[in-house]
Amino acid sequence: MNAIEIKNLCYSYDKNSEVLKKIDLSIKYGEHIAIVGHNGSGKSTLAKLLVGLIEKDSGDINILGLNLDRKNIQAIRQQVGIVFQNPDNQFVATTVEDDIAFGLENRCLSYEEMHKIVPEFAKKVGMEEYLDKEPSSLSGGQKQRVALAGALSLEPKILILDEATSMLDPKGKSEITHLLTKMRKNNQDLTVISITHDVEEAYLCDRVFVLNNGQIVLSGRPDEVFENGEEIHKLGLEQPLLLKLKKELKKIGIDISNDKTLEEVADSICR
Repeated sequence: MNAIEIKNLCYSYDKNSEVLKKIDLSIKYGEHIAIVGHNGSGKSTLAKLLVGLIEKDSGDINILGLNLDRKNIQAIRQQVGIVFQNPDNQFVATTVEDDIAFGLENRCLSYEEMHKIVPEFAKKVGMEEYLDKEPSSLSGGQKQRVALAGALSLEPKILILDEATSMLDPKGKSEITHLLTKMRKNNQDLTVISITHDVEEAYLCDRVFVLNNGQIVLSGRPDEVFENGEEIHKLGLEQPLLLKLKKELKKIGIDISNDKTLEEVADSICR
């Protein structure tokens, strides 16, 4: 059984023009997949459907063995965490500590339980020294770390990142990327869905699905999906820099096809 099974999913905001058209998508447990596409391709709509913020027109969404309907929506939401694009829109408390604790309070955990859990997850995202700080005083990368800590403190089986790095500078993006890598090493059952238009981010995932006009037009391993530069360009995307670098190095006899990050590429070249 897969973590997520989507079949013939359709959705339209005005009941006339479809935003998503007969989407079929399967995601394995512990997999990190990217859903990529230009603005208006339907990426964020899909994320909202997966957490029940909007209701599908037709088709089936099965999450962790449960059909996503009104009967199961609360049980599913207990297992799915989501981090949105703008971290400022996610803060509801006056301190980092209270913000991470917000979801736990909604689950009616005792103060003693929260007092143990909040510092633990703040430490996991490197924000243990900021618990008494106001969220407004943090950098973009730090705010997203806090948002991640809040989502992860609920111990979801599925984590959805809806353009979660799009407002960050390169340093902030790198911080979140390394944090996700670390989290997945520590919890290999965690399923991560990155909704993004950043091809560099998508290239680091296990599989990539490209949306265009509400349909999945390409899918597969990152190397496979981004191999055809001309086709990718027609879809309003570019080939990842890392893939281009690999190709150029291969031309001069340096094969680094198994390297997944720029750091690994640098190490291979130095060796």
